[in-house]
Amino acid sequence: MGGSAFAERLSAEAFPRLPPVVYYALKAHLMLLLQQEYLYVGVPREDPQKPDHGDLDFIVTQPRDTDTTCVPNESIKALFGAFDVISGNPTTNYAVPVEDGEWEQYGLLELENSFRAKCADRKIYYQVSSTYMSVKVMKSGRLLARKNGLSFGLLGLKVEVAKRENYLRLSLSFEHILQFFGLSIDTYNAGFNCKDDIFRWLTTSKYFDPSLFQSDILAPRRPKREGGRLDAFIEFVARLQPNSTPTTMEGLEARKKRVVDEALTFFDKHQAYRDKWREYEEQQEARRRADEERAKVRKIWSGSRVNDWAEMNGYWSGVKKIMDVVRLQLGGDDAIVAIVNEQGEESVRTLVIQVRDQLGIVPRKPEELPPTTTPPA
Repeated sequence: MGGSAFAERLSAEAFPRLPPVVYYALKAHLMLLLQQEYLYVGVPREDPQKPDHGDLDFIVTQPRDTDTTCVPNESIKALFGAFDVISGNPTTNYAVPVEDGEWEQYGLLELENSFRAKCADRKIYYQVSSTYMSVKVMKSGRLLARKNGLSFGLLGLKVEVAKRENYLRLSLSFEHILQFFGLSIDTYNAGFNCKDDIFRWLTTSKYFDPSLFQSDILAPRRPKREGGRLDAFIEFVARLQPNSTPTTMEGLEARKKRVVDEALTFFDKHQAYRDKWREYEEQQEARRRADEERAKVRKIWSGSRVNDWAEMNGYWSGVKKIMDVVRLQLGGDDAIVAIVNEQGEESVRTLVIQVRDQLGIVPRKPEELPPTTTPPA
């Protein structure tokens, strides 16, 4: 069951676990509502193999109303049609009623009623959470994380595995992420009067080191029209300690490796990281084998080979017709390669000639061929 945030107000049975079809429909509907209020709305990537879901988590930033820093929780409560709300900073939870018979459209009315039967008032709810993240905190925190070998943003704290775009999520909990960086959640909750207050707070992180930013500070600037303005946080660091010695590339890589290891320990993700690496290596090995097989196919079974076997003199449209029929008869390229490996190429060459004759394809003389033709694959 979900609903742990409402344990003192509603029973756990009032928050049933959601079948995937219900979960994804709810996510799509509520995301559209939140996008009316926020420019950026994110949802952590779900495990596609997960049989059901306990609750629905959103991360939001940058209200569309430029006169406010955060949409009031009561406004979101009304937007969702929520029965109850537990306000928090940065995460707020909403109990959104499941309308009577709502799951019938998914063919799950019987399941819905079975959940209602466990509640005295037959009322059940979706638990929906919304975590607000300041844009300036997100952007500057992203830079601090990147300098330490991590990735931070709307979808939490992640670590790269082997290559870009292949990440392991360490945590989605903003509070836990701040704990890891050694940043005060109380200071964050109290709010900031200006962006420099945010920057000063970030510099209290145990992973902040001004030398990490010196290469950015000292790099030649491009004209502003080409995007050459320094990031505001880097400008703040430049004012804070303008004469720091830049970290060497070797020192930076060693630091990133150390911080990543500390992050894996803090979030208890060492095994998940190893599993992710093994999955990546298995994928790479599978791609390597597939490439080898394709190369083997091209070497044994290609338009040029069939052209030679059938003496087609570069009549490539005829070669393609022959290859299509041979593929159909033998079961595809892989089967053809297997036959050549087991019986030798003579058996396939003989079949190629037979198919040529059955199709009534007559090799053309070179002068009869179109000037621009290429072998078929």
